Amino acid sequence: MISGSSGLIGETQKRLPTLFSFTAERLADLGEIPDHWFSYDGPASLLNQIAVKAVDVLKVKQCQILVLAPGGIFRSQAFHGLPAVVSKQSSVQRDNYRAQELLQKAVLEENLTFIDQNIKPLNRDQQAVLRVGLQENIYLFPMRIDTEPVGLFMVSVEPSMQKIEDMNQAYLLANQAAKVLHRESLPYSDEESIVEIVMALSKALEARDLSTGEHCRHITRLTERIAIDLGCSFHDIQSIRRAALLHDIGKIGIPDNILHKPGALNDHEWVIMKQHPEIGARILRMIAGLSDVARLVLAHHERFDGSGYPLGLSGEEIPIGARILTVVDAFGAMITDRVYRPARTIPEAVEEIQRCAGKDFDPKIVKSFTKIINMPLAGAEPVN
Repeated sequence: MISGSSGLIGETQKRLPTLFSFTAERLADLGEIPDHWFSYDGPASLLNQIAVKAVDVLKVKQCQILVLAPGGIFRSQAFHGLPAVVSKQSSVQRDNYRAQELLQKAVLEENLTFIDQNIKPLNRDQQAVLRVGLQENIYLFPMRIDTEPVGLFMVSVEPSMQKIEDMNQAYLLANQAAKVLHRESLPYSDEESIVEIVMALSKALEARDLSTGEHCRHITRLTERIAIDLGCSFHDIQSIRRAALLHDIGKIGIPDNILHKPGALNDHEWVIMKQHPEIGARILRMIAGLSDVARLVLAHHERFDGSGYPLGLSGEEIPIGARILTVVDAFGAMITDRVYRPARTIPEAVEEIQRCAGKDFDPKIVKSFTKIINMPLAGAEPVN
């Protein structure tokens, strides 16, 4: 039986596109940032102008733009309203675990994070990282480039100010900062180049096979949410997200007559199609920074009982990221129309996933998957 009521599953079916994409398309309905607000003088200047404008327009105490750098370290790339003694070069230190953990958790959230220090004050390390005192409440807006988290847009307010007056404008400014990070390369980090490579490979796959590219994008956020629910590390969540986006990249090496065949594949064609995990892993191993992603892509068609391919791994021999990806990949395939079969409904697909727990799928992953599918969503979305 599917956990939860049929009403919950029915509601899930209605909101599935939101569950899968988590884009900030609603920003289009909020209006645009006026062009005259900003003058171009390089990305660092633009980000600082955005921070200045945020303090002015939102009537907040401070604004800071924190950019995600390699190793899960957040660096302050722009700020306004902060004490003059704060150094522009200051950053979250690697040994400052509690502050790092706070920011890593916030950047992975679907919604903005609100910190009310009257209820739960930050510790000294966290206050130092965010450049705030005890008498300030904080909003952290996660910023993404497509599916990739790239930083946090932070504003702080006086305790008497229970909410930002113009939340739409806050989202627009945060989105503007995300666009700057997307379009411009920042000098201190290699992380942006990895993000750009991942996005380029994703677009290449979509150009070769539109349905496969869309499928990969759709399952990426759901895969990430399960990884978060299971308590995976920040580094592992990054790798799992990228593997979800690129898990079918090896199909670039599959002949068109097989990849685009309007019907079921014969035995010989299946032998060729089953090579795509190995092809994908070989492609990704050639790219610095994606070796962990390659390992997950190689194993995404393994099965919990050892009946999968290409290596016949079983149980915990299969990396946890690949075990998560296997469940979500199968679910995404089931609810998608194929030339040779119609799509299943959401309840049918969830029930099939549960039926195969312990055989094809890790029961622990299936339990988390079912919980996430049945979980109601809050209204706010990450900046994209």
